Amino acid sequence: RKRRSKAGLMKVESLILGRFETNCYFVSSGGRALVVDPAADGEFILSVLAELKLTPEAVVLTHYHWDHVLGLGSFRDLPIYIGEKDAPYFTSNALSESLSVFGPRLWAQYGGILSNLPSPTGLLKEGDTVGFPGAELTVIETPGHTAGSISLYSAQDNILLSGDTLFEGGIGRTDLPGGSPAMIAESLKKLSALPPETVVYPGHGAATTIGAELSR
Repeated sequence: RKRRSKAGLMKVESLILGRFETNCYFVSSGGRALVVDPAADGEFILSVLAELKLTPEAVVLTHYHWDHVLGLGSFRDLPIYIGEKDAPYFTSNALSESLSVFGPRLWAQYGGILSNLPSPTGLLKEGDTVGFPGAELTVIETPGHTAGSISLYSAQDNILLSGDTLFEGGIGRTDLPGGSPAMIAESLKKLSALPPETVVYPGHGAATTIGAELSR
């Protein structure tokens, strides 16, 4: 399933992928795209990019959890970015641990894929920018769901890709490896300072705005 939105100069388009209906985003301008969280079936993601006449330039992971990275193998020739504090978790053991809590059946289905993913090639920290002219995003460190979760923000276009930190009417769970209720509370406080009209594109579910979430 595809969703499209245009927030300003850049376009944000999404696919809803996989067992947990994870959002994979294309942030694009001028026919070039950043792929954010290739959640499943990388060849399908590539086919949609081709259909949209978008050339992927790089991949950005909002965090390391298995349901956000399953399609990464199809992008092994591109730069792959992750928050620097999540990079130590990008190992077969940690990826399998993030999957194992959901039961052995999922491990049987996805374990082989997770053990053969390319490692990230670039590390992101607070204030870094990633992308290209027309589609540049600033990194906001938003730990709590994982130790190194990041959100991606454009002040010019009033958009935020929040990963699994902030959802419409909810927040990310903190009981998985690297999670912390205290840290996610601080991250949410940081995001609450963004303009209320900021459109939030979460890792799961529908888009919302900072103002809508503050008013709940």
